[in-house]
Amino acid sequence: MEHRIEFSLNLEDYQAFAQYAMARHMRSRRGKWEAFACWVMGIVVIPVSLILYFTAEAQVDYIPPSVIIAIPVCFVGWVLWHRRSYARRSVRKALRSPSGKHMLASQTVVVAPHEFHYRGSWGEASLKWNAVEEIEVVERAIYFFVSEDSAVIVPEHAFPNQDDYREFIHAAQRYHDPGDGPRRPCPECGYDLRSVAEFGCPECGWKREG
Repeated sequence: MEHRIEFSLNLEDYQAFAQYAMARHMRSRRGKWEAFACWVMGIVVIPVSLILYFTAEAQVDYIPPSVIIAIPVCFVGWVLWHRRSYARRSVRKALRSPSGKHMLASQTVVVAPHEFHYRGSWGEASLKWNAVEEIEVVERAIYFFVSEDSAVIVPEHAFPNQDDYREFIHAAQRYHDPGDGPRRPCPECGYDLRSVAEFGCPECGWKREG
């Protein structure tokens, strides 16, 4: 059975995805190495470099411990703030660009037993389900990842009611990962979520409130 939905995305949809994609990247192996390098820079390299610089330039023999502690704290705080606000700023910048109006144009997504079809801001494509790397169901949207950091966004507000939204999720998950495919265990209790349309786990209630 084919499921078709036509909708338009808004600023909040793009910002939510940008923040989710950033968090998803930070959970990856590459993201963890980047975070590790950031912490090393903030706690070791930058403080030591500044201390050596000021000691040499100002000929200071003693630097208060409070200053030594404040340097990495300020650096790490700046990194966390920048990371949190970067997603919102990058989306606003993209929407203000000449091609930004296309991001808010009407889009169409079709999930069918043998393919995933998309028509929208970045063109039109029909993909076999094995070309869709992952389907992520978050609190108010579904993300069809076609690469590590690119996804088709289908927001909950595109549907007239919750039943249609859950039916769409159920169909997409079933077509992408049929019953004989690999399990999708709940991270809390291990329940197989392959054919679960609801947001979260019906067994233990993990994220069930969404």
